[in-house]
Amino acid sequence: MITKTVQKTSLLALVCLATIECSASVPSLENLVKRSNINAKVMRKEIETNAPDLVQYVDKDPENDALVLLLHKIATSNNPVVIKFYSNYCGPCRTMAPIVEKISNEFESKLLIIEVDTSTFRNMTSIFGFRYIPTLIFFKKGKEIERTNSLPEQQLREKIEALV
Repeated sequence: MITKTVQKTSLLALVCLATIECSASVPSLENLVKRSNINAKVMRKEIETNAPDLVQYVDKDPENDALVLLLHKIATSNNPVVIKFYSNYCGPCRTMAPIVEKISNEFESKLLIIEVDTSTFRNMTSIFGFRYIPTLIFFKKGKEIERTNSLPEQQLREKIEALV
């Protein structure tokens, strides 16, 4: 069981996965939505200003507050962002969960990792254009840098180190 309170920002959220009871250092989109006061118009304007490349995603589902919030986090983050798309029913996702947790703890002040459960947010796969989970999308300064699927810990660490 992993129960660490590491993230000291307003992004503190619990991510409960099938094989891991709870994780406090990797915020989930579902909990971010619950905790946020979403003003989609203001957020969209900030996305357009800070990261115009992300507008293409907003345009695919402009009424989706969770999508706007996720893109806003990417567009306004001072640190690189990794979005991990997963499902509780996915074996490779459960295998990768402790690796992402460990890396999140190690790079907590240099990197923002947000987990998106594709069982809850089903349309995210088509919006971001991927078929397999887990999928990791790396962003820096509002621009997508790279995409990958499940990786061994050392390879993921190398990608993160290159990103930060």
